[in-house]
Amino acid sequence: MPDAPSSPKAVFLSYASQDVAAALRICAALRAAEVEVWLDQEGGLVGGDAWDRKIREQIASCALFVPIISANTQARKEGYFRLEWKLAEDRSHLMAKGVPFIVPVSIDATGERGALVPDAFTAVQWTRLPEGAATPQFVERVKKLLAPDDSRVGARLVHTQEDKRGQAAPRPPGRSRFAVAAGLAVLLLVVAGVALTRKDDPAARRSASQTTDNAARSSPSSPPAEVAKSVAVLAFTNLSDDKGADYFSDGISEELLNVLAKVPGLKVTARTSSFFFKGKDTPIPEIARQLGVAYVVEGSVRKAGTQLRISARLLNAADSKTVWADDFREELKDVFALQDKIAGLIAQNLRLTLGTAMRKARTVDPEAYRLLLEGRYFFNRRDPESFTRAEAAFTAALKIDRELAEAQAGLAGVYVIRANFSGMEGLPGFDDIAPDLRRARRAAQGAIELDPTQADAHSALGFALMLENRLA
Repeated sequence: MPDAPSSPKAVFLSYASQDVAAALRICAALRAAEVEVWLDQEGGLVGGDAWDRKIREQIASCALFVPIISANTQARKEGYFRLEWKLAEDRSHLMAKGVPFIVPVSIDATGERGALVPDAFTAVQWTRLPEGAATPQFVERVKKLLAPDDSRVGARLVHTQEDKRGQAAPRPPGRSRFAVAAGLAVLLLVVAGVALTRKDDPAARRSASQTTDNAARSSPSSPPAEVAKSVAVLAFTNLSDDKGADYFSDGISEELLNVLAKVPGLKVTARTSSFFFKGKDTPIPEIARQLGVAYVVEGSVRKAGTQLRISARLLNAADSKTVWADDFREELKDVFALQDKIAGLIAQNLRLTLGTAMRKARTVDPEAYRLLLEGRYFFNRRDPESFTRAEAAFTAALKIDRELAEAQAGLAGVYVIRANFSGMEGLPGFDDIAPDLRRARRAAQGAIELDPTQADAHSALGFALMLENRLA
């Protein structure tokens, strides 16, 4: 993800987290054709950037906004993608008539009639790309829409569905473009996204493989300079006797990802994208091509009582060769120090320094740490019931260890996102926004007092204050 706002030629892909696989396929096809693409989950909160500002800049400066519409977006009445959709509609309302901007894509049988989308999305014809398998016709159409601005003004924005012969099916005339402005605060992403649980589909995998193979043929054998220091941390395999405790191995992986994200000069793919490959046999080079990274970290976790064993490997994505690998055995109470040690060794092998990513050496109560990971697991599911369970887990962790700053930051994240959801116009949520904002502010301030380097706490505090100012 670029640090600066999108260029005037960039395409913004907006999607529900459950549709990340389709989004990655569309992204790979467009990038193979040298189209700049921005995905809102690719880089997470890099360097503590406020998600509110990042999203607004990207949507305000991109050339085309591509909402990915599916049964998943229909089922979700609230979510980050809906905030992005409203921002895009607001921008389209300010554009001259005939300027192409919104390019809706349906990846399944979801149709325009009855779709839960902004009005501006139904003012143009949709494109259907089953499972995100982008056709050459779609890619060429996007490239034409990215022509110089003067040739785009007045152009008729028609996105057609391709029939079985690959020809464009004509669209009946008579529908005019319109949009309704909707002012809405955009959501700050406090913690990385939702773990994807969609089953692997052989047909979808074939489409993804074909797309990424095309991308590989158009790319040089060595990674570009901007991705040379980039890594994806895959979900570690759970080797514990409790096979239902995947949240623990997932949490270890996410913690390692968070530490690496603080390494100066290192790009780390966000959790939502990298965890998509959990349980799949996708080759490492293919994973790297889809995620746009030069290195991949994989491993396993085995927990037996208070004993913890972590195996980790750093792989060169180009040839799947192991750059570094090691096994670690520690008491669970020393898990923070162990994660920092592993991150430091990875950075060292990438010829980077960990810098300020190192935490002050400390131990943690094993049960408090388990509850912390459980809270993060439910927080990442992003629904009212899961928010309640996340709050309970973080609170229980703090009852055991009142100085667990990560749990305080987790509570702040729950409160501020729950408050934001309750303020989303026309969407079901919670009754009163003010109490959650006060709780978010107190929890965030408490976390910062315990650990001033808690980026999630700073983000939650800033967003809570912004929402309070808007309510005043």
